[in-house]
Amino acid sequence: MIATDQTGNPHRKRKTGMRRPVLGLVAALALVAGASTTTAYADSLVNLSCDDGTNLNLTLDTNTLQELQDSVEAMLLYPAGISCTVTVGSSPLLATILNLAGLAHPAYADSAHDFAVGAVRLTQSANVCPPTGGALDVNLSAHKDTGAPDTSATGHITVLGKGNCSSSQAKFAVDCLQVTVPGANGAQAEAIVTGTVEGTPTGLFATTTELSLTIDDFPSPTTDQLHSDANSAPCTEGKTPQTVVAGNFVVKSGA
Repeated sequence: MIATDQTGNPHRKRKTGMRRPVLGLVAALALVAGASTTTAYADSLVNLSCDDGTNLNLTLDTNTLQELQDSVEAMLLYPAGISCTVTVGSSPLLATILNLAGLAHPAYADSAHDFAVGAVRLTQSANVCPPTGGALDVNLSAHKDTGAPDTSATGHITVLGKGNCSSSQAKFAVDCLQVTVPGANGAQAEAIVTGTVEGTPTGLFATTTELSLTIDDFPSPTTDQLHSDANSAPCTEGKTPQTVVAGNFVVKSGA
Protein backbone atom coordinates (compact mmCIF):
# COMPACT_ATOMS: atom_id res chain seq x y z
CA MET A 1 0.00 0.00 0.00
CA ILE A 2 1.24 3.47 -0.91
CA ALA A 3 1.03 5.96 1.96
CA THR A 4 0.34 9.68 1.54
CA ASP A 5 1.75 12.68 3.38
CA GLN A 6 -0.30 15.52 4.85
CA THR A 7 -0.61 17.18 1.42
CA GLY A 8 -2.00 14.03 -0.09
CA ASN A 9 1.12 13.26 -2.14
CA PRO A 10 2.09 9.64 -2.14
CA HIS A 11 5.35 8.54 -0.67
CA ARG A 12 6.93 5.26 0.20
CA LYS A 13 8.10 4.21 3.64
CA ARG A 14 11.90 4.15 3.91
CA LYS A 15 13.74 0.95 4.51
CA THR A 16 16.23 1.82 7.22
CA GLY A 17 17.61 -1.57 8.15
CA MET A 18 20.31 -1.71 5.48
CA ARG A 19 21.54 1.83 6.03
CA ARG A 20 22.50 1.77 9.69
CA PRO A 21 25.82 -0.14 9.34
CA VAL A 22 26.85 2.10 6.46
CA LEU A 23 25.94 5.24 8.39
CA GLY A 24 27.89 3.91 11.36
CA LEU A 25 30.94 3.40 9.16
CA VAL A 26 30.56 6.87 7.66
CA ALA A 27 30.39 8.36 11.14
CA ALA A 28 33.50 6.45 12.17
CA LEU A 29 35.38 7.61 9.09
CA ALA A 30 34.22 11.16 9.73
CA LEU A 31 35.66 10.87 13.21
CA VAL A 32 39.00 9.88 11.70
CA ALA A 33 38.87 12.69 9.16
CA GLY A 34 37.98 15.24 11.82
CA ALA A 35 40.70 14.19 14.24
CA SER A 36 43.98 16.09 14.27
CA THR A 37 46.99 14.67 12.49
CA THR A 38 48.75 14.30 15.83
CA THR A 39 46.15 11.78 16.96
CA ALA A 40 44.66 9.92 14.00
CA TYR A 41 47.60 9.98 11.65
CA ALA A 42 50.57 10.32 14.01
CA ASP A 43 51.49 6.65 13.52
CA SER A 44 52.00 4.69 10.32
CA LEU A 45 52.05 0.98 9.62
CA VAL A 46 55.46 0.21 8.11
CA ASN A 47 57.20 -2.86 6.76
CA LEU A 48 61.00 -3.05 6.84
CA SER A 49 62.44 -5.73 4.58
CA CYS A 50 66.17 -6.40 4.12
CA ASP A 51 68.06 -8.86 1.95
CA ASP A 52 69.75 -10.37 5.03
CA GLY A 53 66.42 -11.96 5.99
CA THR A 54 65.02 -9.10 8.11
CA ASN A 55 61.25 -8.62 7.72
CA LEU A 56 59.64 -6.40 10.36
CA ASN A 57 56.12 -4.99 10.65
CA LEU A 58 56.27 -1.78 12.69
CA THR A 59 54.06 1.03 13.94
CA LEU A 60 56.09 4.23 13.76
CA ASP A 61 55.54 7.89 14.58
CA THR A 62 56.33 10.44 11.88
CA ASN A 63 59.79 11.35 13.18
CA THR A 64 60.91 7.73 13.53
CA LEU A 65 59.60 6.90 10.07
CA GLN A 66 61.67 9.73 8.60
CA GLU A 67 64.74 8.52 10.50
CA LEU A 68 64.17 4.99 9.20
CA GLN A 69 63.83 6.21 5.62
CA ASP A 70 67.03 8.25 6.01
CA SER A 71 68.83 5.20 7.41
CA VAL A 72 67.72 2.92 4.57
CA GLU A 73 68.82 5.57 2.06
CA ALA A 74 72.22 5.66 3.80
CA MET A 75 72.60 1.95 3.00
CA LEU A 76 72.39 2.85 -0.69
CA LEU A 77 74.91 5.67 -0.33
CA TYR A 78 77.37 3.68 1.81
CA PRO A 79 76.83 0.04 0.82
CA ALA A 80 78.52 -2.73 2.74
CA GLY A 81 76.34 -5.73 1.98
CA ILE A 82 72.86 -5.03 3.38
CA SER A 83 70.01 -3.54 1.34
CA CYS A 84 66.62 -2.65 2.83
CA THR A 85 63.28 -1.27 1.66
CA VAL A 86 60.57 0.56 3.60
CA THR A 87 56.89 0.17 2.68
CA VAL A 88 54.44 2.54 4.35
CA GLY A 89 50.83 1.48 5.00
CA SER A 90 47.98 3.48 6.52
CA SER A 91 46.87 4.86 9.87
CA PRO A 92 46.44 2.14 12.55
CA LEU A 93 43.17 3.77 13.63
CA LEU A 94 41.79 3.71 10.10
CA ALA A 95 42.90 0.11 9.66
CA THR A 96 41.09 -0.86 12.87
CA ILE A 97 37.87 0.85 11.77
CA LEU A 98 37.93 -0.79 8.36
CA ASN A 99 38.57 -4.14 9.99
CA LEU A 100 35.65 -3.74 12.39
CA ALA A 101 33.46 -2.80 9.43
CA GLY A 102 34.50 -5.97 7.67
CA LEU A 103 36.00 -4.04 4.75
CA ALA A 104 39.68 -4.73 5.37
CA HIS A 105 42.09 -6.49 7.65
CA PRO A 106 45.03 -4.87 9.45
CA ALA A 107 48.10 -5.11 7.27
CA TYR A 108 50.47 -5.67 10.19
CA ALA A 109 50.01 -7.54 13.42
CA ASP A 110 53.51 -8.37 14.63
CA SER A 111 54.62 -7.82 18.21
CA ALA A 112 56.49 -4.64 19.14
CA HIS A 113 60.18 -4.47 18.28
CA ASP A 114 63.39 -2.88 19.47
CA PHE A 115 65.60 -2.19 16.48
CA ALA A 116 68.72 -0.43 15.21
CA VAL A 117 69.04 0.08 11.46
CA GLY A 118 71.22 2.16 9.16
CA ALA A 119 74.59 2.84 7.60
CA VAL A 120 77.51 5.19 8.21
CA ARG A 121 80.91 5.95 6.74
CA LEU A 122 83.86 6.08 9.14
CA THR A 123 87.17 7.73 8.27
CA GLN A 124 90.38 5.89 9.14
CA SER A 125 93.79 7.50 9.61
CA ALA A 126 96.97 6.77 7.70
CA ASN A 127 98.19 4.85 10.77
CA VAL A 128 95.24 2.48 10.46
CA CYS A 129 95.15 2.23 6.66
CA PRO A 130 98.55 3.33 5.24
CA PRO A 131 99.82 5.21 3.43
CA THR A 132 97.10 7.89 3.28
CA GLY A 133 94.13 6.49 5.18
CA GLY A 134 90.72 5.42 4.01
CA ALA A 135 87.17 4.71 5.14
CA LEU A 136 84.94 1.95 6.44
CA ASP A 137 81.27 1.68 5.48
CA VAL A 138 79.16 0.00 8.17
CA ASN A 139 75.67 -1.41 7.50
CA LEU A 140 73.44 -2.57 10.34
CA SER A 141 70.13 -4.37 10.73
CA ALA A 142 69.44 -5.53 14.31
CA HIS A 143 66.13 -6.28 15.99
CA LYS A 144 64.33 -8.23 18.72
CA ASP A 145 60.87 -8.37 20.26
CA THR A 146 60.43 -5.58 22.80
CA GLY A 147 60.94 -6.96 26.31
CA ALA A 148 62.66 -10.12 25.05
CA PRO A 149 66.17 -11.00 26.27
CA ASP A 150 68.89 -8.89 24.63
CA THR A 151 70.58 -12.12 23.51
CA SER A 152 67.52 -13.05 21.42
CA ALA A 153 68.37 -10.33 18.88
CA THR A 154 68.96 -11.18 15.22
CA GLY A 155 70.24 -9.37 12.14
CA HIS A 156 73.65 -8.51 10.72
CA ILE A 157 76.51 -6.03 10.87
CA THR A 158 78.56 -5.71 7.68
CA VAL A 159 81.73 -3.67 7.13
CA LEU A 160 83.43 -2.82 3.82
CA GLY A 161 86.68 -0.87 3.42
CA LYS A 162 87.27 1.99 0.97
CA GLY A 163 90.48 3.60 -0.28
CA ASN A 164 93.54 2.26 1.52
CA CYS A 165 91.19 0.27 3.75
CA SER A 166 89.74 -1.63 0.76
CA SER A 167 91.25 -4.96 1.86
CA SER A 168 89.02 -4.93 4.95
CA GLN A 169 85.69 -6.74 4.86
CA ALA A 170 83.63 -8.59 7.48
CA LYS A 171 80.13 -9.82 8.31
CA PHE A 172 78.76 -10.45 11.80
CA ALA A 173 75.55 -12.17 12.91
CA VAL A 174 73.88 -10.06 15.61
CA ASP A 175 73.78 -11.85 18.96
CA CYS A 176 72.74 -8.99 21.26
CA LEU A 177 70.72 -5.76 21.09
CA GLN A 178 70.23 -3.51 24.10
CA VAL A 179 68.25 -0.30 23.56
CA THR A 180 68.10 2.58 26.04
CA VAL A 181 65.68 5.51 25.59
CA PRO A 182 66.65 8.27 25.90
CA GLY A 183 70.34 7.82 25.26
CA ALA A 184 73.26 9.53 26.98
CA ASN A 185 74.49 13.07 26.33
CA GLY A 186 71.33 14.24 24.60
CA ALA A 187 70.94 11.29 22.22
CA GLN A 188 67.32 10.31 21.59
CA ALA A 189 68.27 6.63 21.95
CA GLU A 190 71.31 4.42 22.45
CA ALA A 191 71.90 0.88 21.23
CA ILE A 192 74.54 -1.66 22.18
CA VAL A 193 74.81 -4.15 19.31
CA THR A 194 77.20 -7.09 19.17
CA GLY A 195 77.74 -9.78 16.58
CA THR A 196 79.65 -13.02 15.98
CA VAL A 197 81.76 -13.24 12.82
CA GLU A 198 80.43 -15.15 9.80
CA GLY A 199 82.70 -16.41 7.04
CA THR A 200 86.31 -15.23 6.76
CA PRO A 201 86.98 -11.58 7.66
CA THR A 202 89.88 -9.79 5.97
CA GLY A 203 92.20 -6.83 6.47
CA LEU A 204 91.56 -4.94 9.70
CA PHE A 205 89.11 -7.65 10.79
CA ALA A 206 91.24 -10.71 10.01
CA THR A 207 91.49 -11.71 13.69
CA THR A 208 88.07 -10.42 14.78
CA THR A 209 85.62 -12.99 16.10
CA GLU A 210 83.17 -10.61 17.85
CA LEU A 211 82.32 -6.97 17.10
CA SER A 212 80.79 -4.61 19.66
CA LEU A 213 79.08 -1.34 18.68
CA THR A 214 77.58 1.43 20.78
CA ILE A 215 75.36 3.78 18.76
CA ASP A 216 74.10 7.15 19.97
CA ASP A 217 71.18 8.15 17.77
CA PHE A 218 70.65 11.91 17.46
CA PRO A 219 67.75 13.47 15.53
CA SER A 220 68.65 14.37 11.94
CA PRO A 221 70.55 16.36 10.81
CA THR A 222 72.77 15.97 13.91
CA THR A 223 75.49 13.36 13.26
CA ASP A 224 75.10 10.08 15.11
CA GLN A 225 77.99 8.77 17.20
CA LEU A 226 79.57 5.33 17.07
CA HIS A 227 81.98 3.52 19.40
CA SER A 228 83.36 0.06 18.64
CA ASP A 229 85.63 -2.68 19.96
CA ALA A 230 86.70 -6.12 18.79
CA ASN A 231 86.70 -9.50 20.54
CA SER A 232 84.77 -8.46 23.64
CA ALA A 233 82.06 -10.70 25.10
CA PRO A 234 78.56 -10.51 23.60
CA CYS A 235 76.45 -7.61 24.93
CA THR A 236 79.58 -5.62 25.83
CA GLU A 237 79.45 -1.97 24.79
CA GLY A 238 81.91 -0.60 22.25
CA LYS A 239 84.11 2.09 23.80
CA THR A 240 86.59 3.23 21.13
CA PRO A 241 85.20 6.37 19.42
CA GLN A 242 84.91 6.35 15.62
CA THR A 243 84.73 9.36 13.30
CA VAL A 244 81.36 9.34 11.51
CA VAL A 245 81.50 11.54 8.41
CA ALA A 246 78.16 10.60 6.82
CA GLY A 247 75.15 8.33 7.14
CA ASN A 248 72.41 7.70 9.67
CA PHE A 249 71.26 5.17 12.24
CA VAL A 250 67.79 4.91 13.73
CA VAL A 251 67.37 3.30 17.16
CA LYS A 252 63.89 2.61 18.50
CA SER A 253 62.32 0.75 21.41
CA GLY A 254 58.78 -0.55 21.47
CA ALA A 255 57.75 0.03 17.85
